[in-house]
Amino acid sequence: MNDRQWDDWIRAQPGTFWGEEKRRLSQSLTPATSYAPSTRASRPQQPKLPPPLVQGKVKTYQGGKFLFMRHRQGVAEHCDGMIYEGRWFLGDWGGEGVLTLPNVWVYRGRFAAGMLHGKGTLTLQNGLTFEGRFRKSVPVGKGVVTFPGGSRFEGKWYGTGEARGKYHDADNQMSKAFIENGELKTKNGFFSRARTQQHLCFREILNGQF
Repeated sequence: MNDRQWDDWIRAQPGTFWGEEKRRLSQSLTPATSYAPSTRASRPQQPKLPPPLVQGKVKTYQGGKFLFMRHRQGVAEHCDGMIYEGRWFLGDWGGEGVLTLPNVWVYRGRFAAGMLHGKGTLTLQNGLTFEGRFRKSVPVGKGVVTFPGGSRFEGKWYGTGEARGKYHDADNQMSKAFIENGELKTKNGFFSRARTQQHLCFREILNGQF
């Protein structure tokens, strides 16, 4: 009996140890059972929201131009009521500037491609301020929010209403805090319940809904 005949005989003996091992190994090596179906494709894709603020249509403009496009330093009033004073780059906000939504907020900082992009400070009419970085008008990375009453939130931002960090109340008492879906919540201990402190969503703020 050669090796192949011996192997065929072993496979034909379901009650033997080697026969069961051969069957188990052969089944485990088949593509249908060796690889679990990927669940990533079945997960629902989160819709990508547009930037909360982009440059709108210009109503009036005074300043530099290049090839019939707004360029270098200039001042513009937009149809949506916003007023921009600062650097332009080939028709778009680009560089250092000041953007004002009258009676709502003022942003001083960097711009790019007609959006808030870079380090800047956003100040609301009610006294709330945010100092940090924006990327396509969305806060990212480290940022500090100071509330009118003297409390503040310091943390890392992941979107218009998502952040993780620390909350300091008016008496400078510190507690862990996080922002989810625009709700600022604090948690003093591992077993304590989270308490809602403020509603804070930059998408609403930039749209004048705060």
